[in-house]
Amino acid sequence: MYAVADAGGTVVAHVVPYLRGLILDDNRLATVRSYAYDLLRWHRLLWFLDVGWDRATEAETSALVGWLRTAANPQRWRRSPNAPQPGSVNPRTGKPYLHSAADPGRCGLNGSASPSGYSVGSVGPVQ
Repeated sequence: MYAVADAGGTVVAHVVPYLRGLILDDNRLATVRSYAYDLLRWHRLLWFLDVGWDRATEAETSALVGWLRTAANPQRWRRSPNAPQPGSVNPRTGKPYLHSAADPGRCGLNGSASPSGYSVGSVGPVQ
């Protein structure tokens, strides 16, 4: 099972029931892992801003989404000088090559970790 831990290695308790629920709902482990990393990213932003997870607002969500849309994604770096430019169109398939930053359409997944996203029983919102 996956868990989210702070810089000191302490497990973030309010995330545990949510991740456990994902597993019990028969989600693939890759899905659970992806959500755990999204929640870790969300908590790192909140820790940086010194905002408690239960006090996060739309402003913090906007900060995360804005950062994701502009930050370079190392997995998309072109390693060859002959590689096509990010966003250019593949002449064979007609599809655009991936941009070097996060796909704006995928930033919504991270928004699901906002206070208005999911709730877990009486624990409340899970970020």
